[in-house]
Amino acid sequence: MAFTEIALEEAMQRMQAIRNIRNSFMVTVWISVVAITISAASMGLSLPSIASIVTSVVMMGVVIPLFLSSMSDKYARREYVELLVTAAMTEFMEENLRSDTLILDCDHGYELMTMLYRDTNLEPEEMYRGISDASVRLGTDIFLRARGRACGIILNMAPIRQSDTMKGTKALVTMLERKGVDTVFGYPGGSVIPIYDELYDSGLRHILVRHEQCAAHMADGYARASGRPGVCLATSGPGATNLVTGIATAYADSVPMIALTGQVGVGSLGLGAFQEVDAYSLLMPITKHNFRVLDVNRLPHAVKEAWEICQTGRPGPVHIDMPVDQMNASIDESLLDEKYYTKPPAEDLSALEEAVQWIREAKRPVILCGGGAINASDEVMALSRRLGAPVDTTLMGMGVVPSSYELAMGPLGMHGRLAALEMMNSADLIISIGSRFADRTYGKRCRMQDPAGRVVHIDIDATEFGKHGHPSANLQCDCAKAVRMILERLGTASVSGDWTARAKDAKHRCACDPVPGSVPIAPQTVMHELNAILDEDTIVTTDVGQNQMWAMHFLNIERPRQLLSSGTFGTMGYGLPSAIGAKAAMPDKHVIAITGDGGFQMVMQEMTTSIAEDLPVTVVLLNNGTLGMVRQWQKLFWNERYSATTLKCDPDFVKMAEAFGAEGIRVERPGEIGDALRKARDCGRSCIVEIMVDPEEHALPMIPADPNAAMVRGRCGYVLPQ
Repeated sequence: MAFTEIALEEAMQRMQAIRNIRNSFMVTVWISVVAITISAASMGLSLPSIASIVTSVVMMGVVIPLFLSSMSDKYARREYVELLVTAAMTEFMEENLRSDTLILDCDHGYELMTMLYRDTNLEPEEMYRGISDASVRLGTDIFLRARGRACGIILNMAPIRQSDTMKGTKALVTMLERKGVDTVFGYPGGSVIPIYDELYDSGLRHILVRHEQCAAHMADGYARASGRPGVCLATSGPGATNLVTGIATAYADSVPMIALTGQVGVGSLGLGAFQEVDAYSLLMPITKHNFRVLDVNRLPHAVKEAWEICQTGRPGPVHIDMPVDQMNASIDESLLDEKYYTKPPAEDLSALEEAVQWIREAKRPVILCGGGAINASDEVMALSRRLGAPVDTTLMGMGVVPSSYELAMGPLGMHGRLAALEMMNSADLIISIGSRFADRTYGKRCRMQDPAGRVVHIDIDATEFGKHGHPSANLQCDCAKAVRMILERLGTASVSGDWTARAKDAKHRCACDPVPGSVPIAPQTVMHELNAILDEDTIVTTDVGQNQMWAMHFLNIERPRQLLSSGTFGTMGYGLPSAIGAKAAMPDKHVIAITGDGGFQMVMQEMTTSIAEDLPVTVVLLNNGTLGMVRQWQKLFWNERYSATTLKCDPDFVKMAEAFGAEGIRVERPGEIGDALRKARDCGRSCIVEIMVDPEEHALPMIPADPNAAMVRGRCGYVLPQ
């Protein structure tokens, strides 16, 4: 930290001047001691009397000067603290004129405090007095906050406002409304009661969840279904920690979200107050950005920047931590109209011409679409048609191209379609659009095998480049924009008709058997029946596990944002709450949650939320009495040692649905599935369709992560070229 040299020089001069006064006083006292001793001797006093006088004088000449020396030195050092803090804060204030509360936090605060302790060696209470003197000098309030290295100095400089004011809670709700927010998912608690009191009179709809994790999942589902940021709200302490899994799920899949948490008052931070947790630090690794509103006048900056940050570049959740005293404080209404600007995402198109040239030279290109291409569907389709190139997708990229498109190969990866695998293995160029080349998608056997193969990688996030191990032309840019620029430069370029014909043939051969008539019911049959009722007005969410892989492999997804699933984080319990969030965002859509009996029991209390908030969803519950995916691995790779994967004492899910006020239907025969699904869709309220499926049926084909392990095909008869 840089302090002005003049202020430092003044501080040193003042400190030295006080010490000079002290030294002069001590010299005067000692001269007086000598004079009194000589006078007493000349007066002929007895030896005992002289000794007594000398002792008294010595005491007065040693103890009192030492005491006065100590006091004057302490005063001098406190004066030094006052001047140094004043100098530092004055300079800092000049550099941050836009702020009413200035914070020297962490390293800066630590550096200042280290300098003060080093130069003065004052006790903490004396240090605070020096800072208090600086407060008087500055005409403001200064607060010292310290906890280990994380110390800082906070200046409260808010002047007396002459204009209109409002409470921080009112400002928060007003700004959310101005941003177009219509729904908040949350759960109240002590530190957010003021916010909930403001919501009472607002136009925002609040969805009262039964667990804060599900508030985050609902905000996630809302955002994925609508493309608009979802908002969740929780109290301090356990409320904030319960949000963690939901926020991490959104972060892993790049979902725009605003997570609001209450916090103890600023004066109680770091003191272990009731329901205090450092949510700011806790959520930092799983959010794009964090704000802690230590001064209500910084609230507009936090909300406006959070709104932009969560959507620009690679989307993701942003967290705002709000101490309760600041939310109860008054804020100048004019601050809500101030403009704040976020840095635009970086772009690097320097490899554009090289990328276009590689595409022209390619004989067997394949397009790989990930979640980053969700807003580039038209551009991807135009590129595929221009080139005659097949399109593989990741789980997150499903719907970017319609499943019915003749060159849509389906999902690639461990549980993907073998047509997608064949085209990827045979390609000489991958045009990756918004894909991360994640391990479950682009494994050792699910990759381009051509040793001369190349990659054109389009992604807004440069940290995703270089993971695949091939020569690459990287375009850091919005996917839709980058593809449009490629199309402009390609002209009429296209690939060999043989490659296009091969892709169409592969898609035709990759037709899966719905396994009709089997009892217990095969999950493939359930997916086949679901395909019969899926239309443009249907949104499907999934949980995690076998149910997710069956949905990914077999469902015909025709548009972006039609299939919502926890891809990267793999969060069990995601299906039901995300479906409720999607329904809140798109009330005219029919929303289906595909789940298993394991994942559903993690969040089944949210059926109450669905009923109470009139957000009807259909829950397709595939009940096999096990934690199916883990059990599948135990059977295939762990010698059938089924440890802790049998779900004993499952409840009666039909009676449970009825207890919640929902419909409940149990299906035990394949012929009953279609009627049950249509009844659930048309009943007008939430419904659990419990389908008893075969516990021995696995999510296949499966390509093990171990390159030496054989592919597990199951019923799949697709023949890969040698």
